[in-house]
Amino acid sequence: MVKSSQLKNTGFRSGVEEQSKLQPLLLASILAAVYVVLIALYIFLSGKIAQSHSGSVTDLAALELQKGIYFTVVTGLILFLSSYHIFRKISQKDSLIISQNKALVASERNAISGLFCSSICHDINNLMGTVVGNIVLLKKSEQLSEKDRKRLEDISVASDKLTQLTKRMLAASKGHIPGQKAEGDLSKIVEQTVDFAKMHKNVKGCELNSEIAPGIITKINAPLLSRTLMNLILNAAEATNKNGQILVRLVKEGDSVLIEVHDDGPGIPQDKIKQILEPFYTSKNNGTGLGLLSYKTCCQQHNADMKIAASSMLGGACFGLKFQRLPKALKGEKLSVQ
Repeated sequence: MVKSSQLKNTGFRSGVEEQSKLQPLLLASILAAVYVVLIALYIFLSGKIAQSHSGSVTDLAALELQKGIYFTVVTGLILFLSSYHIFRKISQKDSLIISQNKALVASERNAISGLFCSSICHDINNLMGTVVGNIVLLKKSEQLSEKDRKRLEDISVASDKLTQLTKRMLAASKGHIPGQKAEGDLSKIVEQTVDFAKMHKNVKGCELNSEIAPGIITKINAPLLSRTLMNLILNAAEATNKNGQILVRLVKEGDSVLIEVHDDGPGIPQDKIKQILEPFYTSKNNGTGLGLLSYKTCCQQHNADMKIAASSMLGGACFGLKFQRLPKALKGEKLSVQ
């Protein structure tokens, strides 16, 4: 079992500096050294000047008092100006972080609505396929009266309109689903997501390991896949009470590529497997039932098979995505998921 490397480049901040260029220790050391030198020069020079201008001990004491007052006022003013500048910068950064968090929350809500709409439309289209098929069969029947045929035609027209409506909704929802499909390094995306997940408060107490086959290049929706994998890891952490074992695997299996998330939690009862993919189904008191929408939509977008089963490796649950018909995966060449 190979542990994934530490987080180096998450890719979640495209176009933004990965880390601050400021070096706090170096800057603090320089400022302290400059302060010590300036104060030492001030004390030495002011002492010399005070001695040369004082005719008695009383005069020297008065000059030293004045010197101390001036020193206190000047250093206090410098401290005020510097601290005001620093705290003003911190306030600006804090405001920027708050605005970015608000934008992130809004984006997350749009993404959830897009995923939900896409999933529902896909399910409706599947059901409408059955309805339309039965309408076609009924139209061929010779036992229907003219009145029944008219009603059947009304049903057919309504079904066509509903199908067109779901297609328009599906097209509109694509604008809210994060990312677009493009060629990318699947191995790197999985590794980065695992490393990113290790920093999450719900995952820190877990033993999160990974087995990642290197060099798998394929056409994928990287943001959606990363979000989906992150959600599966968080679900696994919750299933293990945030202190169990989690294993993320990216492997080549025959002519396919398989992504799996295993845990050592209680697992999923066989009769609940279909239910957990239904919108609004949840086993949590404060759950929304939308947690696996990204998983379902991600599989639909990539024409991947969903795998939900007992984990053969850790004994809990296993959630997977199986990308089919990828013969080049065996050679480590570029893959194409249409």
